[in-house]
Order: sequence, then C-alpha cells, then structure tokens
Amino acid sequence: MIWDVLKASAFTFAPYSAGGDSGALFLAVSRKNPGVRYVIKSATPELACNEFMYSKIASLLGLHTQEAKLFKGIRGHKYAVGIRFSPNARKFRHDDADESNRRDFYAFQTLYVILNEEDSQEFFIDERERVFKLDNAAAFNIGAILAGATFTGAIPDKWMESKIESLIQSSLSHTEYDKYGIMLRILTERYGQEAGNVSLDMFKRFAAFDETALDEAYISLDVVYPERLSDYYREFIRNRKAECGRFLREKGMAIT
Repeated sequence: MIWDVLKASAFTFAPYSAGGDSGALFLAVSRKNPGVRYVIKSATPELACNEFMYSKIASLLGLHTQEAKLFKGIRGHKYAVGIRFSPNARKFRHDDADESNRRDFYAFQTLYVILNEEDSQEFFIDERERVFKLDNAAAFNIGAILAGATFTGAIPDKWMESKIESLIQSSLSHTEYDKYGIMLRILTERYGQEAGNVSLDMFKRFAAFDETALDEAYISLDVVYPERLSDYYREFIRNRKAECGRFLREKGMAIT
C-alpha cells in the first residue's frame, strides 16, 4: 500500500469553494474517521503534484506544512491532491507571532524564491499555534501547459515532443537566481539581522538537502503520474541545491 495515495472511495465529497486560482475545491471527509478531512484541488494537473511535493520538501527542511496526499479515483479528476484541513486556523500576524513562528515565516519566504514560487503568500496559524502557508501549487516552474502536455501523455507527435523537451530544459534552468540576494536583503532590512540569519540558514539547509529523503514521495508520484515527472523534480532539486551552494560561496559561507 502507498500511504501517500488515498482512494476516493474511502471518503465523501462536498463542495468547499466555488473558485479562485485553484479552481473549484471540495472537502473530502473520511468515512471511517470524520475528523480526517482534506481540501481537494484537482482543476489542473500541476496542482496535485506541486502541492504534494512542496509539502514533502518543506517538511523535510524543518517547516510545518499541512499534510498533503494524492487522491485516486475521483470521477472526472485524474490528478488530485488532498490538503489536510486545519480547523480554527487564523491569519498569521508577524507582530503578534512568537519567535519560533517568526523564524519559520522568514524561512518560508526564502524557500519561496528557491522553489520558483509565483502564488500569493498567505500565512496562517493552526490549532497548535504553528505557522503554515497556503497555496503552494505555483512552484517548480511547472504550470498547466507543461504539466498537461508533458506529464499526462498528451503529446501529439515527435515535433511537439521536441518542443516540450525544450520547455522542460528551460523550466529546469530558470532559477531567478538574482532574487536570492533580493530576498535576503528585504528580510534583513524589514525584520532585522535575525531574519537575515534565518534566510541564510535556509539556503544552507537546501544546499545540503538529502535528495534520497524524497524517494518514497517519488514512488507515490509514479502511481499517479508518468515517471518522467519524478525525474523532473529530481533534476530541479539538484539544480537548486547547486544554486544555493553558489549563493553561499559568493557570500563567503561554507555549506555544512
């Protein structure tokens, strides 16, 4: 059994939100344990894989994220992710937050530029007083066109396949490296040197990231998506590790 892939038949579904950047959302409630609930995103292929991989990576880097599971068997929605519903969550306010949550907030901001995120940044505090970030699907340079054409098998001919391969390589190499220094400067100027130190620490953690820790996540991805998707994430992470290392070296810092 793949623990990160859940069967739709084990849940009941109800509308949760009519629309937004992620399309219509549903609330999945476990038939066995109604306290287990997931917000389902399924409008486009990249929503599921990106939310799932973001959750895994952020968690391995020491940040709290809402548990994300891939769902199979939702009628009309081949690619779906369930994001664990957080009851009684409230908006994060920096000035009211404790030191731990402020540090995680700075780390999330830094991860934003490393993973090429494009979504708005919405931060909340959960019922256990932990900060987390919503809407992590616009990341990894995987948008709807790339995901739809590349990872769903919808490539009509060899000519188009070569174009898609070119798009993959362009997406892998596009790092927005200049934003690393910009984010470090903004955090330091706005929140002080401690924020800058946290940001630099996130660059260090990513540069030293143990790629093998994602092996089980890739197995889950391969259950739902073609295997070349997990290959893309592997290469993406390797590229960003190298760029974080380059950034630290330019700052005169060692990777430990």
